[in-house]
Amino acid sequence: EANSKLDELNSAPESSSFSSTYESAVSSSSSEPVYLFPTKVMQGETIEIPGPNFLRDPRDQLGSVSIEYAKIANVISPSNPDIFYNYYEASSGKIYVDVCFSYENYESNAVMADEVISAELVYDDEYHYTGFSILEYVDHSDFTYTNITSVDPLTREYVHYLFEVPSEVEYSEYSIEIIFSLKEGAKQYSFDVRK
Repeated sequence: EANSKLDELNSAPESSSFSSTYESAVSSSSSEPVYLFPTKVMQGETIEIPGPNFLRDPRDQLGSVSIEYAKIANVISPSNPDIFYNYYEASSGKIYVDVCFSYENYESNAVMADEVISAELVYDDEYHYTGFSILEYVDHSDFTYTNITSVDPLTREYVHYLFEVPSEVEYSEYSIEIIFSLKEGAKQYSFDVRK
């Protein structure tokens, strides 16, 4: 009887330890690491985008990104609007969360602005919202679409991610977290809008 209990214990699947959840896992379909928890970043912190040969040469960078600011508003306008400019107004009962990313392209070719960043908003650690990106001109006079605009080599541009969420989000005490990745990389980052 003791041997049969020992056999049961040996054949039982191993329980995962708490610390293992912080390690990267390997996807069965590719060798790219899948990160279980995003790396937390702060406003103004620069994130370098590693190139394909980064492990051999740390100077191999595709670009850099930093978060300029985040704001919650009913109307999103450029910082220094021209006489005529585009703006975004939230639907009734909704509000925008706007995160402005500064992106500098280190590549030798232009990069489409909609390929730089992908992001989602998580409210109260539970509710997920998709957004869309727009590009603010360098002189902050207007917005344009990221899917028709490229970022030239050695040029800095401002990519905004807008999320339309219920208006209650603005004044609630619950967290507003932006989870994003850069240039289709597997690594994810998170930014707390309320901090």
